[in-house]
Amino acid sequence: MSGTGTVAGSTIYKVTVHGEIEQQQVQFGFHLRQTGFLDATDASDVLPIMDTWTNTHLRTILNNTVRIVRTSVLEITTKEYAEQEYTNRFGTLNEQSLPAFVAVLVSLRSPVRSRHRNGRMYWFGIAEGATSGSVIQPTALAVFQPVLDAFNAEFLNHTLTKPFNLVVVAQARPATVNRPAIEHSYIDIEATRIAVNVTSMGTRRIGRGS
Repeated sequence: MSGTGTVAGSTIYKVTVHGEIEQQQVQFGFHLRQTGFLDATDASDVLPIMDTWTNTHLRTILNNTVRIVRTSVLEITTKEYAEQEYTNRFGTLNEQSLPAFVAVLVSLRSPVRSRHRNGRMYWFGIAEGATSGSVIQPTALAVFQPVLDAFNAEFLNHTLTKPFNLVVVAQARPATVNRPAIEHSYIDIEATRIAVNVTSMGTRRIGRGS
């Protein structure tokens, strides 16, 4: 079941995957909440899961000049921090990568259809042959989907039987004449989807990611 709550009193982690494309820093990120299941009690418990996913799955859709540098995990309230550096973790595809500012958009959907209750990830380092113009080829989508499925298997957790659950975090916002106030809060994500068009991040956002 999907859930929602305030950030205060919850344990919410900002997870960032850092990479490098031809000496340009790139990254993407997402938020997880600690569910209370199993023995996951701090930021470092996210790292073994990400180690496996980036090595076994993510790198299989990246060009071999794209390096996955590290994963960092920050608890957004207490600022508890953990990171893991990777050694020689390059993509496996032997073809030209798309420019660093081009990314695959993965939408994160909650049950509430409003902008601050849904999110996005931007996967970097996709091979040029995966697209025709700005459209991702059906054959490439078929390869990307198992990577997302493996991510979902760890973090898209409707029954709450695993230690972390994918969420979107809404920043606090005061009420205005036209809009109600928003608490600093989270909502569980119930579905993810790879967009059929790649997106341009703009040079100012290359190193910032999601």
